This record gives sequence, structure tokens and C-alpha cells, in this order.
Amino acid sequence: MTPRRLLWLLILPPALALIVLALAAAGPVSLPPLLPLALTAGALAVLVATWLWLDRDLLTPIRHLAEAMQLLSMGKPPSEAALPRGALLSELVDSLHLLSDDLSQARREASRAAASGTVGLEDEKRRLEVVLGEIRDGVLVCDREGRILLCNPAAGNILQEAGSPIAGRSVYDLWARAPVEHSLQLLQYRRHASADSTAADRHVEFVSATLNRGLLLHCRMSLLPASATLSHGFLITFDDVTRKMETVLRRDQTLRQAVQTMRSPLANLRAAAENLAREPAMEQVDRERFQEMIARESRELSRCLDWMATESQALLSAPWSMADIQTSDLIASIRLQPCGETPLPVIRESGFPLWLHADSHAVSLLLGHLLRHLVQARGADSVDVEALLGDRRVYLDLRWRGGPLQSDVLEAWLAEPLPAQPAALTGLQVLERHDSVAWSQWDTGNPRHSVLRIPLPASQRQWEQPLPVNNRREFHSPITSSRPESLGAEAETALERLSYVAFDTETTGVDPQHGDEIIWIAGFRVRNGHILPGQTFDELVRPRHPIPRASTAIHGVRNSDVTHRPPIEEVLPRFHQFTEGAVLVGHNADFDMQFIHMQESACGVRFDRPVMDTLLLSMLLHEHTTEHSLEAIAWRLGVPIANRHTAPGDARLTAEVFVRMLPPLRDKGIQTLGQALDATMRMVDVRRRQAQLRETDP
Repeated sequence: MTPRRLLWLLILPPALALIVLALAAAGPVSLPPLLPLALTAGALAVLVATWLWLDRDLLTPIRHLAEAMQLLSMGKPPSEAALPRGALLSELVDSLHLLSDDLSQARREASRAAASGTVGLEDEKRRLEVVLGEIRDGVLVCDREGRILLCNPAAGNILQEAGSPIAGRSVYDLWARAPVEHSLQLLQYRRHASADSTAADRHVEFVSATLNRGLLLHCRMSLLPASATLSHGFLITFDDVTRKMETVLRRDQTLRQAVQTMRSPLANLRAAAENLAREPAMEQVDRERFQEMIARESRELSRCLDWMATESQALLSAPWSMADIQTSDLIASIRLQPCGETPLPVIRESGFPLWLHADSHAVSLLLGHLLRHLVQARGADSVDVEALLGDRRVYLDLRWRGGPLQSDVLEAWLAEPLPAQPAALTGLQVLERHDSVAWSQWDTGNPRHSVLRIPLPASQRQWEQPLPVNNRREFHSPITSSRPESLGAEAETALERLSYVAFDTETTGVDPQHGDEIIWIAGFRVRNGHILPGQTFDELVRPRHPIPRASTAIHGVRNSDVTHRPPIEEVLPRFHQFTEGAVLVGHNADFDMQFIHMQESACGVRFDRPVMDTLLLSMLLHEHTTEHSLEAIAWRLGVPIANRHTAPGDARLTAEVFVRMLPPLRDKGIQTLGQALDATMRMVDVRRRQAQLRETDP
């Protein structure tokens, strides 16, 4: 009999007795006098028996089962005697047995896996310690705040901190903060600016001094991968170059001493030789005296040369440790410098970015120092920085409106100590380190402007990668309004008879779909092959969100520059009115139009005029090359480059490039607007296929 049926049999008799008593009390049913009492007593007895049975076979086993499960949750398997046994809970007890066995097995396997993992981790740690112990250079792994998480024994030996642990300390407690922060900012800027940077661009080399004993360290910094746990951390490897630098100084002193020592014998030799040649009939006594002088001074020169040869063997050492850096990165690092008491002027980059081989931190400090003096002394609120390639040198030109600097004023500026340096490093010392001088003069190609020129060593990479990588995305979707079939009769209009607006925008980023916005828009009207004077558009725009520092490093627009500027809802309608009736011309124009189209509904305007792209036109005209950046096109067409990465500078450069493209387009048989747009549509397909090939190319 099942427990369920047994329970019904126990409850049924008292229930029937209670029903009979209830009917008797309510109706005419007559019962014997003692029968109600007997029925009541029997019902009570059955109820008591039922309760005792339930307590023994159900309630008490449930309590024991709860205690057993509590022990099981604590990792203690319950004893066999503690588990209840009864018909009502037999299946539940069996399930608990199975659960206990499975849980015990899982815990045993987890313990074995943990033990195996710990052993493997310890083995990996020991192997890593062995590898780091064999590296002669110091190695530090730091988090984003500069706290040292891992180091090798060589790091303690080089830093002469062997007596105290390095791990856990701040790297800024060991050596100068400024070079480390400068290099870290530069690497972070490169990571933001370009996701496809080469391996050589993912590290920065610099020289820093320790704070305890003033050792000079040659350091190499790289960011940890973005996929790593410490994605914002960085790695530094370094070596002590103090002795090398002392050797360099000794070598310089030796050369100077040799020059001074040789000066007198050479002068005496020259005088004796000139006298002998001038007076061939000289008396014998005088001739012998001059011959003796020649022999003596020759012996002195020979002794000096022997001494130089001996010293040079002992002083052979590596040259001053510098690193390759592109001028665009150098200018970006200047923009990232803290404002201080005197703010920097607006820095505009001109020309092609070129490769330098220099101490980037020291040169950056020097340029920032000079720019702040230009603000104070000349009121230069904006300065153009242009890099020009000379004879194995790169000339950095700082150009401002006003007269040139007097030589004594410039020398006084250069003699001042540079900021944020543990030692009193001056601008003159930085120039001497780079075998350079600085001078100021009128700018011959720009009336009423002056330049401050600083020659710096060029890098060998300059001839490997002469052209920069475009920091903007390329879009390969044609603009609907630029299709020839959407123009009607205007498609047959000759290109020379049309009115154009060459335009450009600067933005907070490259992705309008994720909140990036226009902060600067400019345009120039072009008609009859000429840029119309006075018909320009140039307005800054106040964005809804702050401008990222990485974007400021490119175009130089700070948040303070746009605080009091109108929003896009006011600027874009004015630009729409400026472009009325004109064909729009841009470089990689779809990039700018993506931002404009995103704001059309909010501004109540619609840009439906045709758009021509100088990038696509360059692909059509210059099939011999794959380089179609705005700088490369300007260089091929002989257009001067200035004010790059500013909206008016790039808009004017686009206008001048487009004007010079019109004759070769005509020579190629492209004479009407429809023909030009049809040709660019074909180039869109070519560009899209090229992009697909790059994505699938292993």
C-alpha cells in the first residue's frame, strides 16, 4: 500500500464520524446516548495516531534531510546514519546520495585542476624569471599610473636600487617624469590617430636621467596591447648610457684639445714654408733655422697625431642616442604640452610631414619654449610650422606675421633653461646636441611674415616613406546627388562654365554615427578657373561634446576656441546659402558629406547639389601612382602647401588643386559635368574593389 492510500484510510474514519455527528445535531437522526462520545473519542485517537505517524515518517526525516544538505553545501558529506530512511522520502534520499557523489567528484576534479594550474603557473613564472634574468637591459612593466608591476634583476642593478625592491614603486620616483609622460602621450596619440601604424611607430625612444645619482638612461617605451588585461599599461626597456655619454664628452674635449694643439705647429710650418718660397736666395744660416723649425713642428704634429690615434681607440663609442620621429608627431607633442603661465599659439602644420632623427622630447621642449616667447614678444597668436627637406637635414620653419628676431634676442631665449628638466638644459645645448644652429629672417615667399629656422638631422626613413598616411577614413559609397542621371540638363554644362565651392571640415573624430561632430567648416568659391577673392566661408562650430585631445593634436582646435561659437544649427544653413547654385568640390568628399547629411534634418536644409572629389579625379588623371593624398596631389601639380589640417587651409588647397586639374581633364576628353561625374563613379567602383582586395589579401 502506498503512503498516499494509507494517509486516506487514516483520515477517512474520523471524517465520516464527524459527518454523522454533524447530521445528528442538525436533523431528526437519533443516535444511542453513548455513540457520539465513542465516535468523538475514536476520531481523536485516529487523529493523534495520524500526527505521530506523520511526525515520525515525514517531519523528522525532512529536518534530518535539511541538516544533511547543509553539511553537503559546506563540503562535508553526511554520514549514512544521519540520512533518513523511510517510505515517504526514499526517492529523495536516493537523489541526495547521487548529488553528494557528483559534488564530491566535481570537487576532486576541481582540486586536481587547480593544483595542475598552479603548478603550470609556477612553471611559467619560473621560466619568465629565467628569461628576464638573462636580459642585460632593464625591463619594467607599469600600469597606467606608472606603478611598477614587474621588473627584472638588471633593472635594479642599472638603477642601483638592488638594496630595495622596485616592484610596487612608481617609475616617477626613479627617474625624471617629463620624458616618460611625453613618450606616453606620443604613443597614445599614435594609437588614437592611426590603427594601422607600423611596428616601428609602436614604440618611442628617449633619454632620461635618474633622480638618485643622475644616471643617463637610454629608454624604449611601448604600450601594452589593447587586448591585454593591463591595456592602459606600458613597457620600458632601458640601458645605462652614462659612461657612453662621458666618453662622448671626453671625445669632444679631445678633439678640441687636438685642434688647439695643432694650430700653433701648423701656423709655424706655414710661415716657414712661405719664407723659404719667397726668398730662394736666403742665407744658409737662415735657411737652416727655418728647416730646423719645420722639422720641430713636424715632430710636434706627428706626436699630436699619435696621441689622437691612441685616444680615439679608447674613446670609440656609439653616437648620441636619438630616435626617428615624424614632424607631424613632433608638432602633436608640442600641442599636448601643458599651458603654463603663457599659452601656446595656435599651431598650424604646413607641407609634408618629414622624418627626423632627434631627441624628440628635448626638441619638443625647445620648440614650445620658443613658441611661448613668440607669443610674449611678438604677439603671435598663430604660428605655421613647416618642415623642408635640405641636404640630409630637415629645416623646421616657425612662421608668424611680423618682423624677424634680432640675433641677441634669439640667443637670450636659447640661453634660458628649458622647463620640466632635472638639470639646467638650455636651448643652446639642445642645438649643440643636434649639431645645429637657429636663425631668424624675413620670409621671402610670404610678405610681412618672418621665420625662425632650425635645421635638424634627417632620418633614413625619410627616403623609405616619403609621403604621409591619411588620417581620415575613405568612403566608397557614391553620393546620390552626384550621379549624372540625377542632374538633367546641367549634366551637359561645360566644366569651365560652372561655379564651384571647394570646401573642407574639421571634426571631433572620424565616425559621425557614434557622435563625432563638425567643429570647423570652410569654403572657397571658384569660377572661370580662378578662386574668387573675398568669396570665402570660414566658421568654427560649437560641438555638443568636448573635443578629444587626440583630435586637437591634429587640427589644433581646443575646446576654449569653440566655447562661444554658434552651434551647427546656425552655421550649416549659412554654409548652405553660401554654396547655393555651386558644385561642391572636396577631397575624399564623402567623409565630409557624411557629417553634413547627418545634420540636415536638424538644421532644416538639404545639400542636393553635385559633389566632385579630387581624390577620385586624381585616380583618373594620375594612374601611374597609388598615392592620392591631398599633399601628394598638390606636390604633383606644383601647388604650394600651407595650413594643413585646418578647414580654410585644406579648402583652399583643394580649390587650387581642382583648378589645376581642369586642363588635364579637358585633354582627357572630359569636358562636361556629366562626363566628370560618370568618370568618378567608375573610380568609386575601382576604389571599392581595391579596398576589398586589401581586406582579403593574406
